[in-house]
Amino acid sequence: MWDGSDSARILPGGTRPDDVATLLDAIHAEFTPAAGMPRPGRVIVPVAPDSDIDEVRQALARRVTGPVSPAVSVILQTSGSTTGRGHLVGLSRLSLTAGALATEAALRGPGRWILALPAHHVAGFQILVRAVTAGIAPIVVDTTAGFSVEALARAARRARRGSEPAYTSIVPTQLSRILQASPEAIADLAALDAILVGGQACDADLLARDDAPACAW
Repeated sequence: MWDGSDSARILPGGTRPDDVATLLDAIHAEFTPAAGMPRPGRVIVPVAPDSDIDEVRQALARRVTGPVSPAVSVILQTSGSTTGRGHLVGLSRLSLTAGALATEAALRGPGRWILALPAHHVAGFQILVRAVTAGIAPIVVDTTAGFSVEALARAARRARRGSEPAYTSIVPTQLSRILQASPEAIADLAALDAILVGGQACDADLLARDDAPACAW
C-alpha cells in the first residue's frame, strides 16, 4: 500500500489566486528544479478547495493499493464526466511537459495562458504546466463564486497587452455562456490567439455557430 502521508503534497486547486500561486510554486519545484538540485520527490495531489486534508490522505491510502511508480509526479482525480465516477490518475512530469510542448507546437508557440478552470482537474492543471513550461505567468480568473464571461473578457484584454500569444482553455458549458454574452465580450475573447474547448464532448453545432470565436477549436 502506498504511504500517501509521507509521499504526497496535497494542495488546494480551484481558481483562488493564492491557492493557484501555491500550486504553481509546487509545479515549478517539481518540474524545473535548480541545476544540480534533486527533484523534491513528493507527488503533487491537487484537490478541491476546502477539502479536508486528513480525509484526502485516508482516501488515498484506501484507493492507492499498490506501489506508485517513481515516475509519477502528479495524482489527479478525473471529473467523471464520461463515466459518471471520477478516477485517480497518476501522471509523470515528462508526459505533462510533453503535452505542454505539443500544445505549443500546435499553436503559435509559448504564450500567456488564462486559467478559468479548476486547477485540481486535468484541464486546469495542464494550463499551469503549460505556463511553467513556457516560463510565462498565467492570468487567473477566479471562478469560486461562479464563471463570469466579463471577468474572462477582462483577462483576455490583459493577456493581449503583452508581446506573446494569448490563450485560454474552456469547457463547452463556458463556450455556450460566452455566446450568450455581449458582442464586446465575444470580440475580446475572439481576439485571443486560441481558445481550446474540451473536457467533455462539445456539440458540433455550438462550434459551427457564426458568432463562435473563430479561434475556438
